[in-house]
Amino acid sequence: MEIVVDACVARSASGTEHPVSSSCRNFLAELTDKDSKCSLVMTSEIKEEWKRHASRFSRKLLVSLISRGKVKNLSVSNNKIRKLIENCKEINRIDPMRKDVHLIEAAIATDNTIFSTDDRARNHFEFLSCDSVEMQFIYWVNPVTSNAESISWIRDEPVLKDYFKLGGMIINRDVFCESASASEEGLDGD
Repeated sequence: MEIVVDACVARSASGTEHPVSSSCRNFLAELTDKDSKCSLVMTSEIKEEWKRHASRFSRKLLVSLISRGKVKNLSVSNNKIRKLIENCKEINRIDPMRKDVHLIEAAIATDNTIFSTDDRARNHFEFLSCDSVEMQFIYWVNPVTSNAESISWIRDEPVLKDYFKLGGMIINRDVFCESASASEEGLDGD
């Protein structure tokens, strides 16, 4: 399984015993297990973010994964998703989505799985998923708030629950998407 790990996880995975740090560190450490079937997906944007933000622990882990052949480098761009972002009527969502669109693009090009502690970004992309079927099937898992599930994922036992999908958290999808469309239409009239 090919997974995308946001640099915020790499930054948080330090040597401290803070719950966020230890959850991220334990999650990433599972990738180095000899039985793990997961590979880390790296685009140029993800590599650059890891280079700028990763903790010492995460940098060492990345070197280990590269030496074991557990890093998949790819170049990907999804103009359809980028156009959806640029056309989003809720302008406060555009910049945060631009900042992390590379995570979505990498997930769509591989196994539809992102691990990130950035719940705000998830919220923005979940909103956008009303207009993108391919985004609705992306699993976005927070390794801090869902640590046991994250570790199971790495152990090749994915927890494929709808609430991890960008399109699965919306209890009444039709009402939510209609509401999102109505709020966008209201902005057009001003």
